[in-house]
Formats: sequence, C-alpha cells, structure tokens
Amino acid sequence: MTDELSNELPANARPQAALLISKVYFYMNIQEEAVEFALSAGPAFAQEGESEYKETIIGASRDSRLPLDMLTSSWMPRPSDQADLTRGEAGP
Repeated sequence: MTDELSNELPANARPQAALLISKVYFYMNIQEEAVEFALSAGPAFAQEGESEYKETIIGASRDSRLPLDMLTSSWMPRPSDQADLTRGEAGP
C-alpha cells in the first residue's frame, strides 16, 4: 500500500487491506503487484486457505527468489525493505 493510504488505516487492518489489494491485482492478472501486496499482508496471507490465488503467489515468489517464509509467516516489511523485496532480498 502506498504510505499515505496505509497511514490512514489502523495497524491491525493493514494486513487485510494488503491482502485484498493483492487479490485485486491477482484477478487483474498483474502478478508482480499481487506478490508485492501479498508480502505486505504477512499474517493475513499466511491464514489464507489453499486456493489457486495462494498457490500462484507462492509459485511467483519462488520464481522471483523471494524468501518463502515472508509469505507464510507474520513477517511484515518495513518501507525501507521495499527496495530489497524487488531484488529478492529480505531486509535486516
């Protein structure tokens, strides 16, 4: 989510909002953005049931060499991590 929008949401709503945005991009067939927002969703993505959406996002993260634990754990990227994510690296 853009920083301006995410700052307007309560912290506990941000993962769900990121998950929703990820799904919108997924169904619009914009995979890179869908993966990026799935990463931002952290625990909300991890709680998703098995589906074509989740399998595709996990597969795309493997293809781009993103750490899979970022999608299946409660890891939440910091804004400074965003550049690292696009290169397939986890932040410190």
